[in-house]
Amino acid sequence: MTLCHSDVVSIVNQDLNYMSLKWSLMLSINKYLRTGYQVVFLKDFFIHLFLLTVEEKIWLKRY
Repeated sequence: MTLCHSDVVSIVNQDLNYMSLKWSLMLSINKYLRTGYQVVFLKDFFIHLFLLTVEEKIWLKRY
């Protein structure tokens, strides 16, 4: 089982506010750690986190 990109997308759709987004992602990491998934499983999540940060910067420049 791998972390669905849709999980991350749903968090973004819920709230585009920067700090709220970071908080939501931290809560999600806690949730996945508590449910006992392997650390390797979180690798995809951190890649998505990085991509979101890049997309966020592009989005901020545009507006």
